[in-house]
Amino acid sequence: MAVAKINATEYNTLSDAVNAADSGATILLLSDIELEQKLVISKNITINGSATIRRKNSYAGTLLEIKSNVTLTLNDIVVDSGNRWQFDTEFYYDAKNFKENQSYKSAYYTSNPEDV
Repeated sequence: MAVAKINATEYNTLSDAVNAADSGATILLLSDIELEQKLVISKNITINGSATIRRKNSYAGTLLEIKSNVTLTLNDIVVDSGNRWQFDTEFYYDAKNFKENQSYKSAYYTSNPEDV
């Protein structure tokens, strides 16, 4: 069952959609998902959808790693740390860590120091 879509093409995992996306693409998240490994964002993308990205209970690592000079925009996406309520990170920007566990109508994340 597809969980993500770019234009008319559906993907069974968010990772597959991110890997297939061109820089500047918009991915529609079709349903809530659980990640059991880190999702690396290495190009500028937008993820839209009324859905939740959650850490699978068996996974204790970072949910999203945003590479240097890359921008990730989330619209109507909830990032939920699942059962790992501790001082680890949900997002990792190269050498900068910070904790996120909130719902956003629109959020813009960048690892480009010129954007800060």
